Amino acid sequence: MVILRALIFILSLSSVVFAAEVESVSVTCPAQTSCDELQVRAQNLLERKTSRSDIESGIEFLLLDQSIDKLSYKLLEDNNGKWKLNLTIVPKLRISEVRVNNLTSSIDLSPVQTILPLKESGFYEADQLPESERIIKDYLSDRGFPNSKVNFSTSSSEDGIVMEIAVDPGKGIYISSMVLDCDVKAFESEILTEFSVLMSTTWNSSDAKKTSERLEQLFFTKGFWGADIEAALIQVNGGNVLNISAKLGKQYLFSFSGMKAFGRGEILNKIRERAKSSSASQINETIISSIEDLYDAVGHYKVSTKIRVVESVDKLEVRRTEFYVEITERKKTKLGSISLEGNHFIDNNEFDKLIDQECSVLVCRGYYDRKFFVDFSDKLRRNYLKSGFVMANVTAPEIRRADNESDDKLNVRYIVLENQKVEISRIEFPGVPADLSLKIIDRIKLKQGQPLDVTQVESDMNTALEVLREEGYFFARFAQIRDSKVVRYGRSFQTAQIVIPFELGKKTYFDGILVTGNTQTKSVVVEREVDLAKGDLVTSSAINRLRDRLVSLGLFANVNITPFLTQSSQLDQYWLSFLIEVKERNFGLGEIAPGYRTDLGPKASFQLAYNNVQGMNRTVSFKAQTNIRLNTDEFDSRRSKEGHRKPEFSTEVSYRDPWLFPKVIGSKWEFEFSASFKRQRFFGFDADIFRIGPRLTKQFGDHLTTSVRYQFEDISQFDATESKDQDSFQIGGITPSISLDYRDNPIIPTKGAF
Repeated sequence: MVILRALIFILSLSSVVFAAEVESVSVTCPAQTSCDELQVRAQNLLERKTSRSDIESGIEFLLLDQSIDKLSYKLLEDNNGKWKLNLTIVPKLRISEVRVNNLTSSIDLSPVQTILPLKESGFYEADQLPESERIIKDYLSDRGFPNSKVNFSTSSSEDGIVMEIAVDPGKGIYISSMVLDCDVKAFESEILTEFSVLMSTTWNSSDAKKTSERLEQLFFTKGFWGADIEAALIQVNGGNVLNISAKLGKQYLFSFSGMKAFGRGEILNKIRERAKSSSASQINETIISSIEDLYDAVGHYKVSTKIRVVESVDKLEVRRTEFYVEITERKKTKLGSISLEGNHFIDNNEFDKLIDQECSVLVCRGYYDRKFFVDFSDKLRRNYLKSGFVMANVTAPEIRRADNESDDKLNVRYIVLENQKVEISRIEFPGVPADLSLKIIDRIKLKQGQPLDVTQVESDMNTALEVLREEGYFFARFAQIRDSKVVRYGRSFQTAQIVIPFELGKKTYFDGILVTGNTQTKSVVVEREVDLAKGDLVTSSAINRLRDRLVSLGLFANVNITPFLTQSSQLDQYWLSFLIEVKERNFGLGEIAPGYRTDLGPKASFQLAYNNVQGMNRTVSFKAQTNIRLNTDEFDSRRSKEGHRKPEFSTEVSYRDPWLFPKVIGSKWEFEFSASFKRQRFFGFDADIFRIGPRLTKQFGDHLTTSVRYQFEDISQFDATESKDQDSFQIGGITPSISLDYRDNPIIPTKGAF
């Protein structure tokens, strides 16, 4: 991020080198602006700093706050040797509303408003104006208004400034006529008809390009594989002429015979797919390779293809190339024996089991599958590598006709050279304390005295690095080593040492956070999800947990957490602050859903929801649904005979606050409340049902969640056939619940239980 207007003045530094720490931080803002949030952020980031370099790092991090326009500071020392830091901050003006006024044209400007850098609830910056002007003018130019004018003005409001954008599109460009140059006269009318819709409105280069691409695709499916259609606007005698060039080329037509395994459409689609990436001169090769690929996939390896090409011109003067493709299919190639020679470690039974576990559909059914057997060589060698045979070599499959069998059976043979088995004699982590080395050894899969699995080395290196970072060495890294030095073989290649040196660096501690990108969501919504206190160890898992919690809020389309070093003067400690950059979603939801169900009849539902009330992640929603049953057979005889088609309906209002009174309660309690009213028809009566239900939820630790719900229902039954059903009553209940969540990741779980 580039800060262009950040001004830093150090006015008094003569005696600060040996001061103890920053004792107080004060923030001053211009009149009529509030500094409360900036005061808290500055105090959290800068108090207790113990060196000039740490103070400057903290201020540089604070300047990443997008709400700050300018900043200056004074660093003073009092008589007790304590530092006092006075900050003067000029906040950016917040945009409360953006109004785009179209002065002379009916063209819709709402799409361009969504891509302007000027955003409602965003911050105003002068360099946003020329960029916004360019975007608007480009948008209008593409739609036939090349001489537009854009003017900006601002006015004050209680919530910030109102940005007025006056847009004069100017005179639009209209197509007066069209000229078409097409090499196939028979399709001129079709092409002109497609482009004629552009003449009813101002010139739109984007629509013209889409029309050209749509026509090219259409003619490609008709066999004109080289179709090239372009449209450009030119001026002729003062008029705007749409000049269309349509070069269709030859038309390729196909006739297939002899195929049984595939239909004409499947073969033709395969040829068309490959033709898109091949030249016209290679068309025969394209046809043959496409057919062979299709048949290879189902085990037909002896298919032959003959192609007869006929050049012609039809009555519409279309130049055609006709391909008469004769396909000769034969039976699928049956599979004889599959053998492995030279093996000692893996016996034949294990080899057979491995084939059974890995076999493709064709092989499992007793047919030869070329791709499977080629790939199986690598799988077999990997099996040896995992068992410690690092020098093992497996040949490509040898394919031979089966002896004393019919000609259509093939035997497959692999030859392996196992060489010696390598065991791990020692595992070392130079640069890592002994206690941490033991923790790493406990976590990795490679073990001393066991076979060396070279496929596991890289994974265990990453596991070791993860262990160190979970212990607070956030900047730990591998020392400069060559891959060949990680595994050190003995002279006889029967033993090996694993040596992974590290540079640990200093332990890292949490300093603070800075939230940017939140135009409507309040920073406290993000801050309260941080479960790290100042001075806690910073680990990779803590950052990942924080990212998962922020994503699970449902408020942000993107969350990026970047650690910044904001204190490094202490010999054995680093202090990190997190820059949390978010991109907000649209918080509102509206839905209208008409429909029909055989039991309920025609129905319609309506829903409105907003999930970020007051920028605090509070959700309010309203739902309504109605229906009329057309079939009354499911009612009793009286109600069915009456045939009354009375409407049923339901309404529901709900509210959710994930943090109920945090300043009062002091911890996170989630509160939900819903109220609904429903009129529903039953077999022998109708009923009005009113229901309310508050609920409190509290999470303890990472796995345990408890909740308690109270529900009250008031039910009034009417239009009852039997007098006992003509009644009203009330029901109340309290339901406690406990849930356990042992998933490794609640958003994208890979293991655990819920």
